[in-house]
Amino acid sequence: MPATKNRILTRGGRHTGYYCAPDGSWLSAGTHGDKAVARLAAKQEYDKARRSDWINPKSGKMRLIDYAETTWLPSLNLELKTVAGYRSNWNKHVKPIFGAREIGSIRYSEICTWLNDLEDNGVGRATQRQAFIVLNRILKSAKRDKLIPSLPTDDVEVRPVPKPAVRIFTPAQFARFLEFVPEYWKPLIRTGIGTGMRASELRGMVPAQVNWSRKTIRVDRATVHLGTNAMGGAFIDKDYPKDRVTREIKVDDAVLRDIAKVMKARGLQPTSTVKNFLDDSADPFTSQTLS
Repeated sequence: MPATKNRILTRGGRHTGYYCAPDGSWLSAGTHGDKAVARLAAKQEYDKARRSDWINPKSGKMRLIDYAETTWLPSLNLELKTVAGYRSNWNKHVKPIFGAREIGSIRYSEICTWLNDLEDNGVGRATQRQAFIVLNRILKSAKRDKLIPSLPTDDVEVRPVPKPAVRIFTPAQFARFLEFVPEYWKPLIRTGIGTGMRASELRGMVPAQVNWSRKTIRVDRATVHLGTNAMGGAFIDKDYPKDRVTREIKVDDAVLRDIAKVMKARGLQPTSTVKNFLDDSADPFTSQTLS
């Protein structure tokens, strides 16, 4: 660190005080007409810079895109599908508006206007909320890294996401629905309805999970589809279900017959760990596969 902690630069009768930051750089404490005032301002700023909550005023000049893509995204320690969703919302809704901005220049009112624009442009409420979550998480990370002193997202009101009405099929409606399902996929649909398993759990299901004597299915794994837009449609196998809690489901004979039918058609043994429900290309199913 330099031997002196403050400096005064005088030009045209005006005096600019400089103070030494903890990293050894020199920062301005402002320009004044009185040299003593400039010196006092430099001393005060020097003392502030030694506090644990001090933030270098130059830090907020980093562009949001540089921080988000070189620091925030690579540091995420979350499920891959969650990261893929964050990346998608960042690219579609946050980066085009705020990416080129200096982090410290983003204001509360601008975020409110951005959310209003998303609403006016017909962006769904759930997507609005997810886009805001991404921006908020980036700025929270920047605050923890001492790039900004406060959060412009604080107290921002995000529109509520309407809850869809729950519709329960009658047996007749379900039978009518099955008429339009290809024969190959009917066992999958009936197994899903009969067990309540999530799509990711059905996608990862293998014969070894079935206990034929107890008529149960042990749900202890999942296969997640990351989506074509996010990560090229990759599939990720996980050794735990979505809620990370293994459970055992009691099933009826009709579900067991459907599973047995699929196993017989594919030549799978009861102890097999090969997935039950694959498409013609031996890939796990997706929503597009069934549409």
